[in-house]
Amino acid sequence: NDERKKQLASYGAEVVYFQTDVSNEKEVLKLHDKIINQFGKIDGIIHAAGIKKDALISSKPLEEFYDVIAPKVQGTIFLDEAFKNEKLDFFVMFSSIASLTLSATISDYAYANGFLDSYAQHRESLQREGKRYGTTLSVNWPLWLDGGMEFSHEAQENLYLISGMNALPTNEGLMAWEVISNISPQCVLMYGDETKIKDHLKINSDYKVFHSLSKGQGETLI
Repeated sequence: NDERKKQLASYGAEVVYFQTDVSNEKEVLKLHDKIINQFGKIDGIIHAAGIKKDALISSKPLEEFYDVIAPKVQGTIFLDEAFKNEKLDFFVMFSSIASLTLSATISDYAYANGFLDSYAQHRESLQREGKRYGTTLSVNWPLWLDGGMEFSHEAQENLYLISGMNALPTNEGLMAWEVISNISPQCVLMYGDETKIKDHLKINSDYKVFHSLSKGQGETLI
């Protein structure tokens, strides 16, 4: 919004919006040209596009399935291809822990995020071969307390009862981002009761937890 643009501008940043359908290859190529023509280069990409439509896959119209898949699958491929010759510092994809947990009503969303996790491995191998620039990271974010993916209070309570996870507060999420920005090619974040989370996901004691960032309603596990 305008207020946030003004705030960023006060720090010396220039905020520019280009509205683009990342699942449309021609639009992504035009986006590339606009950015390079205006700024001369691009230093990094954070691909955060995504939508969620809750319903059993058996009762979901095919169009809705594609609507969920397209931003993350086609969007990732088209962005990576369009900018593959640019000397990026990083190529980050915002995935979700939905790709690691079971939920009957968001199986298409889980599949789409699972694609990001696999694509991060693929792109990182291309980077090692000199075919891409910049480190690759797929971040499996949990539910954000103030995020765009809205869940009812009842759904959040059920999430904690089943898995020990709480919605991630913004401050903890920003602190976690500072920690994970140098990790590659995949990082999983969870917020809540560490013991319950490990038990739910069958994580053994050898699983590496980089950080416990806070001691409020839970701990941020990376």
